[in-house]
Amino acid sequence: MLANTETEKALLGCMILSKDALLETINKVNEIDFENELNKQVFATIKKINDDRKVIDPLTICNTNNNIDIAYIAELTDAVTYPDSYSSHINIIKESSIKTQILNRNKEIEKFVSDVNDMSVEEIYSQCLSIMNIDIDIKKEKTFQQTVIDFLDNLEKKEESNLKYGIPWLDYNTHGLHNADLIYLAARPSCGKTALALNVATSLIFKGNNVVIFSLEMGSEQLLQRISSSLSKITFDKIRSKNLTSDEYMAVFNQLGEVSNLNKLEVYDNIFDLERIKVESKKLKNKNKLDAIVIDYLQLMRTKEKIQNDNSRIEYISRELKLLAKELNVPVICLSQLSREGANAVPKLNHLRGSGAIEQDADVILFLYDEKEGEYDEKAVQWKDIQIIIAKQRQGMRNIAKQLRFYGDYQKFVEVK
Repeated sequence: MLANTETEKALLGCMILSKDALLETINKVNEIDFENELNKQVFATIKKINDDRKVIDPLTICNTNNNIDIAYIAELTDAVTYPDSYSSHINIIKESSIKTQILNRNKEIEKFVSDVNDMSVEEIYSQCLSIMNIDIDIKKEKTFQQTVIDFLDNLEKKEESNLKYGIPWLDYNTHGLHNADLIYLAARPSCGKTALALNVATSLIFKGNNVVIFSLEMGSEQLLQRISSSLSKITFDKIRSKNLTSDEYMAVFNQLGEVSNLNKLEVYDNIFDLERIKVESKKLKNKNKLDAIVIDYLQLMRTKEKIQNDNSRIEYISRELKLLAKELNVPVICLSQLSREGANAVPKLNHLRGSGAIEQDADVILFLYDEKEGEYDEKAVQWKDIQIIIAKQRQGMRNIAKQLRFYGDYQKFVEVK
């Protein structure tokens, strides 16, 4: 404790004396990372002064927080031996904080398990994972020089990414999926957004990518019915009703066997909390078993954070999904509903539920639009013409569209030439 307290004092002193130390510390350290209560207050006070865009000096700190006296601020600045050593102080404090959090969470788990008596083993395990959800953000950062070298190396190799949607027009206009991107796929009911997401997921795994699907609406078996229909070209209805000939059964068996043997796809249909999605995704990433995440769908996601209303909840979850994509350096494809506003009109960004946050967080927003919605005899029609619209693309063309053909019987999208 003593060593950590002295390190905390030295870091706070660096924050007061150095703008570089201030900015890096605020970016990497949280109030919870400090063990000493007075040091917690000093950090929170310095951060508030910086947020208010005021000058950080001993008098301002003391005037902002009456619990801090000028003599203690002098102690902090006197504790600084080498002003440029703040990075090592940050690492020591973060590592100590994570160890402390792990020990505290272990105590929480021990108490929870000893007290619980009316939950299944699976529910207990799930709750323990949620308790142990600690954001560990100790990364060896690359210098800008190393970033330049890596960029030029990749540019020279001219290697195409294998992160592709599997739809030529979409891949041409977006150059495929990109690591750290948050991609929203939104549509009104019956346009096939889940089918398209599954088409993309299977395309990705056949190109050698590891994909995890968090299905909040459908069970794993329902997803497998759709995947097997699109791959085997046997109608979804026949597979769902199990009315298959022996040849059709073998076709499904062979296709799903190939998917299973690839060992590239994980499906979770019993996870609804953002926190659990983050935990499972990080576990897969740590095992080098994650290249893309698919979530179906945004509005069904929950969070343990206490949030007042649905819009605020969606805004919070959307921001966290963007941060997750960036942290794990994988694309996150999240399906979303559209509001009922302008129900028969071409979808626009303001039709997204929670549109302000989604539009801000997303790197790419795709809409599916059926201009003949409601005009079909659903029992007679074999396919629908569905427009796919690139409504937003942070680094490319937007407001462009292409007609796709959706064969609902086979849960398959194909591009219309």
